[in-house]
Amino acid sequence: MTGQHPPYDATCAARLFSGMDADKAVRHICEEEGMPSMKTLKHWRKTNREFREGYAAAMERKRERVNRTDLNG
Repeated sequence: MTGQHPPYDATCAARLFSGMDADKAVRHICEEEGMPSMKTLKHWRKTNREFREGYAAAMERKRERVNRTDLNG
């Protein structure tokens, strides 16, 4: 089924965001059993508002942690 992506899965999204909050790389999270591919995540970001907003929030939290680390040296 070339070009098709699995439907949005809120459980996978929650696992992804949790992993991101633990500073895991998205590509490594996607390699875990039962997780969607990077291409699927890109598709979900493009087509699913809930996922897009959750992903953006997880990325923002990560940026804030990096900035705090940089400031605290």
